[in-house]
Amino acid sequence: MPTKYDILNVLARADHPLRREQLAVLLGQTTYRTFQTQLDRFEKQEMVKQENHAYSILERGRLILDEIEVEKSVVEGRFLFSVTESELKGLGDEEFDEVWAALGKIIRKKAKQ
Repeated sequence: MPTKYDILNVLARADHPLRREQLAVLLGQTTYRTFQTQLDRFEKQEMVKQENHAYSILERGRLILDEIEVEKSVVEGRFLFSVTESELKGLGDEEFDEVWAALGKIIRKKAKQ
């Protein structure tokens, strides 16, 4: 299943809004159903917009994408930690987003040091 980063990255690099089917192909998926819930969540969070059945990234989505890229480089380079999948499975969507936001703040502070 595509990650938040994968989906936002493809939308950010597209020169026009993408239909779900086009997005699926670019993500290497056979159907958009594997990530439709994520698209719906992004739309509610005003990270993407959907018009005429095509999606494009909004400024908030670009900011989140930038944060993820910074976090990935910091984690890969010098701030390693481990959280097991079972620990994350117990969290609801809102709780996961809160944890992710808190980790993002910590990582950004570490990146500035």
